[in-house]
Amino acid sequence: MVRPDDLKDYFDNARRWEQDLLLTAQRSKRLAWFVATAACVLATAAVGAVAALAPLKTVEPFVIRVDNATGIVETVSALGTSPRSYDEAVTKYFLGRYVRSREGYSQAEAASNFQTVAL
Repeated sequence: MVRPDDLKDYFDNARRWEQDLLLTAQRSKRLAWFVATAACVLATAAVGAVAALAPLKTVEPFVIRVDNATGIVETVSALGTSPRSYDEAVTKYFLGRYVRSREGYSQAEAASNFQTVAL
């Protein structure tokens, strides 16, 4: 036969076990909400950082020129709006054309190159 004191101890242990389960579930729930809140704050901060950096991104177009004879690749700088840079660009163009005509040789372009250099 079970004594009343043993029965009382058994029910006290069962009640404490249930209370421990409830406390563990509440702690787990509280921790899950804390982690979820921290993740949302971190995600919001990341989106804000990307949005803040978006205006800093600029696109600068440029022209790439490939020499047909040698295959050398070079970037061509864009002209500015000031007349001085335009004049420099025109001067550089004609100097480059002169040097290519003077130092290069092609039977098909010999007459054209001679007239370019003779100017």
